[in-house]
Amino acid sequence: MSMALIMSALGALALTSGIALAAAEAEEGGRPGAEMTRAQVTERVAARFARMDADGDGRLTAADRSALKARMADRMFERMDSDGNGQISRAEFDAAAERRAERGARMAARAGGRAGGMLRRADADQDGAVTREEMERFALARFDRVDGDRNGVITAAEREQARTAMRERFGG
Repeated sequence: MSMALIMSALGALALTSGIALAAAEAEEGGRPGAEMTRAQVTERVAARFARMDADGDGRLTAADRSALKARMADRMFERMDSDGNGQISRAEFDAAAERRAERGARMAARAGGRAGGMLRRADADQDGAVTREEMERFALARFDRVDGDRNGVITAAEREQARTAMRERFGG
């Protein structure tokens, strides 16, 4: 598996890891644009952190990232092996590459190149590992920046205002 593919998958993981919860679309009962509270951010961070912490030691480290990469590689192989014979034919490979390219372009456009450093920025003590508390603090700080009226709830209007400000700031 190519390093670019792994990095794309990790970027996708970072985008969905809970760190960007405050700026991302809130989903409540599958409804995009629903309001999101600080309590929901905390719950989602805890759940996603638990899934990412492969060894259960309470810290996201290089070992956890390696385990996640291995799990993602296994899932990727299973998705590519559409006939389930344990081998990937050229046709299966080409079809998967096309799907990845389409998904990658959509994700890159949405992330604007900012997702890669989220885990690094969440590592407050710069020890190379992210604790659940660091991840939660980072997510809640992002939440607070988006919560314009400081009422503990991010509305669709506040989310859109934050998106507009980010597009202006990053030229997107």
